Amino acid sequence: MPKAIVIVALIKEDKTWEEVRIESDGANLYNVFQNAEDEARMNLGDDLPKDVMAITAIRAEWLDAEEQEDTEWEWHNGEMFDLPEELRTFRIQHYKDIFKGWWERVDKASTNAGILILRERWRGRVKGPIVAGCVMEHTNYFTRFKDFVVLPEHRGKGYARKMMEMLASSAKTWDRGLLANREKPKDIDMMYLRSLIYLDADGKGPEFEFGKFLRKMGFTPQPFNRHQLTEGEVEALDAYTKLYPESVDDLRIFTKMVVDNGVTLKPESEKELQSLTAGQWETAMGALKTKLDNFERSGRVSYRYDLCDVCKSMASDEQDSENCKKCYIHTTCTEPFREQCRFKEDYLISAAYFNEMKRFMESHRPEGE
Repeated sequence: MPKAIVIVALIKEDKTWEEVRIESDGANLYNVFQNAEDEARMNLGDDLPKDVMAITAIRAEWLDAEEQEDTEWEWHNGEMFDLPEELRTFRIQHYKDIFKGWWERVDKASTNAGILILRERWRGRVKGPIVAGCVMEHTNYFTRFKDFVVLPEHRGKGYARKMMEMLASSAKTWDRGLLANREKPKDIDMMYLRSLIYLDADGKGPEFEFGKFLRKMGFTPQPFNRHQLTEGEVEALDAYTKLYPESVDDLRIFTKMVVDNGVTLKPESEKELQSLTAGQWETAMGALKTKLDNFERSGRVSYRYDLCDVCKSMASDEQDSENCKKCYIHTTCTEPFREQCRFKEDYLISAAYFNEMKRFMESHRPEGE
């Protein structure tokens, strides 16, 4: 088992903090980083200061040089640190080249984000040069990454692919943790990588290069939901619109599914769907086909009441109105609005859910009246 060192910050009641180094076993450095608070409390025991009100991991790295061959990883807490200077300098110049006078508005820091750093490994205990890095942020269904940088002098060595592999690994680990801690229902066990907005076109120039790279890495360009964008992404969207008006229709987010254990309808939803009359089944199936056909054409899942045959048949135009509550598929239809891990705004997860609903209905079609 490889050895790792985790640097944690003991944050005290007076807002000061001190660093503590903890050695740990771990097959997955990201796991070690995520479990740093438990590791710190277990290792420090009675030596943990009484006035500590929080413990947060700052950095994690491997100790055993042989475990990571010619490279080594570091994880940093993005709430306390920014990207290293060499990556930050490259990022700023890149933003200036693409977004011109808009670059400062686009360059918004992520909240609750982690920073992933890849170094070349040198002999002995001397740290090698930083070659690549990115900022990443986990949600219930996807891991968003930004500021993905491989420094020009280190390109062509497979480092970008290694970065993508580690992003996928960390997303899988995060998904397992959510399920284990019951922070995410098991009925929708899906997790994907999600980029920011990039141009999906075969143009020349730095503004087109990352979209091409993501396609090579197996990512799929998808339409985006403006309501799901970060502040920086909204600014980028406005900048793209003004700076590249001829390419604005080519703007996409790029996604890659890394956990796809499918969707399981809840028992109450299955019971509801099995109780449909033949007429209700026909109306609901028609509405589902309209919704999923729209997704196939546009990449978007619509929840508009005026486009849903079921809502129109119930004279329902507002969620949880009296007519909505009387609907024969109310339980199943309102699942995307759930309190825990809502997914209404997530097109990929919504489409997977409604496809499973369609599959279940097709296998439980009522006999004609």
